Amino acid sequence: MSKLLEIIQNSDGDRLLVHFIGEMDGNADYSEISLVGVKYFEIDFSRISLINSTGVQSWVKFITDLPDHCELVLRKCSARIINQMNQFSGFLGNKKVRVESFFAPYYCESCDKGMDVLIKKEMMNKNDEVMQAPQSSCTQCGADLEFDSVASRYFSFIKRYGVLD
Repeated sequence: MSKLLEIIQNSDGDRLLVHFIGEMDGNADYSEISLVGVKYFEIDFSRISLINSTGVQSWVKFITDLPDHCELVLRKCSARIINQMNQFSGFLGNKKVRVESFFAPYYCESCDKGMDVLIKKEMMNKNDEVMQAPQSSCTQCGADLEFDSVASRYFSFIKRYGVLD
């Protein structure tokens, strides 16, 4: 296992929730994850601090080799993970994936501060021709936040993978 990536597993019957914490690099070892008897494989990406090109290669190999009987659910995808989904069409290994939630960059003009906001799939209108960022308020001052990226680019993973279905 990579000394920079911690993998925490919690199983409940046929459901396995895995938390990835740290850096996804070329040394990441996913072999400790057993999917025997697992129907729902859920991954929490909220604490990924880095993913580099060799990390993408290791990840794609792992995800491509997942058994087809596992339903893959991604939760709390960090902006780093969303950027990888947007840049590399094979990032999800041609698997059917559902994204339950992800972080998106926002900016509070009143506080002069950037922040990542957790977006749940219910907040997105998947039928929009061009995806729009949901409204959000600053947790510190209550002011309306501004989406701090180009929405059509940032949310392109939604249409590309059909991940909100």
